[in-house]
Amino acid sequence: MKPLEFVSSLADRFYDFLTFRSIGGVDSRNQFVLLRLFDRFLDHESFQGRYPTRELVERYLASVQPIVSPQDHSIAEKQRPLE
Repeated sequence: MKPLEFVSSLADRFYDFLTFRSIGGVDSRNQFVLLRLFDRFLDHESFQGRYPTRELVERYLASVQPIVSPQDHSIAEKQRPLE
């Protein structure tokens, strides 16, 4: 049984993608975190489609803002709270 990390209608596709990368020997921890943020957004939007629309992806991107980490000056992604 899969852990309940992904909850949107694309959950199985996200798991398949991460499994494929894992089989290929790729560490997907960073991608897991980013996919989980997108998954939560899709769930919040009550998305039930098979493919996200361009407008939906644009709304997601607008909800994510870059921030600069004072420790290493790297850019990280931070999701704004959903309204």
